[in-house]
Amino acid sequence: MSLPEQSVLFPAPGASKAQVLAEAYSYQLYKDASLVVARLAPNGNGILLRNGDEIDFQGFAQWLEHRRVGRKQDRWTLLAIPGAPAALLGEVLELVEGPVLATVQHLYKTQDGRLLTGVYETDRDGRVQFRPSNGGWMEFTEENPLGELTGKADLGDALMDSRTRLLPDRPAEVYRYWPTRGSGS
Repeated sequence: MSLPEQSVLFPAPGASKAQVLAEAYSYQLYKDASLVVARLAPNGNGILLRNGDEIDFQGFAQWLEHRRVGRKQDRWTLLAIPGAPAALLGEVLELVEGPVLATVQHLYKTQDGRLLTGVYETDRDGRVQFRPSNGGWMEFTEENPLGELTGKADLGDALMDSRTRLLPDRPAEVYRYWPTRGSGS
């Protein structure tokens, strides 16, 4: 599903149109940044599509290129794909022109639509809890194609830090016209 700012959501297999729309509105979007939300296939070698099919990493990267995601030097590509393997990142990084922020861990979406990277852990009482990552999102740039941890678990914080360093005159901002459901906006 296409979103503002050349962002895109690959919904969960079997999701209804209403569920897809609700999920799409649940994410915060950022000015001059394309958010790409997707899920790995069970075997980890592709991306799941809504109809249950899979697309390989090369096909996924080509699809993003066709949608013009990451086609500008000053536009960030935000890969919100839990556990993104190096093979996926390699294919996407070959085709995008601007900086990329990606997670190689799990994702947690807050009620206000922010995305955090980290791990799910079971506590002593057997409850599963999310623990934000100390390393944060990985930042890939033309100058640093191998990537570097941002130290920011919150995607918005990582993007703000990255943009402030690379484009100090144009800091990141949340797009307020794309309200999250239930936020009262």
